[in-house]
Amino acid sequence: MNRKRDIVWQFGITERGEMADNKLNNPVDAKLLKKGNVLVTDKDNARIILVTKDKKIIYRYGWSVGLAENQLNRPIAAGGLSNGNILITDQLNHRIIEVDGSSKLIWQYGDPYERGDGFNQLSFPSYAEEALVPLKDPNLKPPKKTDPNSLSFLWVIGGWAVFCFAVVFGLYYFTSREHRA
Repeated sequence: MNRKRDIVWQFGITERGEMADNKLNNPVDAKLLKKGNVLVTDKDNARIILVTKDKKIIYRYGWSVGLAENQLNRPIAAGGLSNGNILITDQLNHRIIEVDGSSKLIWQYGDPYERGDGFNQLSFPSYAEEALVPLKDPNLKPPKKTDPNSLSFLWVIGGWAVFCFAVVFGLYYFTSREHRA
């Protein structure tokens, strides 16, 4: 779209049902890459496609739901990396993956079988930026969930202490002789 809000380029038609190269089913993300190609995240067709200015698909990853090589489950975003690979947010598989030009899985962050907020865990990731820290330094490891030096751990313990004090004080106050008199 240009500044006058005229459509200057369009790929495919949005249609549910039969899958075809030119039919998109809930396209949720499109990015213009340096060479002028457009990277499209076609969520409900479970695929990522790279389309030329001439509207030809030159790359496809996915198109069936699952965890095997070349399968996705609700891809929600994709981005081109400087090395030519593609970073894909595979939302319902709770992972972010990097694939190369031959659709080979290069790298994965997130455990599809155990979603969460711990190391190598994601919970319905929305954007590939959630995996940039491990990408920049694979040796970085977040603190363990049960680390007693963690602030969240201290907040939980402190919260329980305040709760227990309030219960004990309340029981004492309401059962004391002064209160009943």
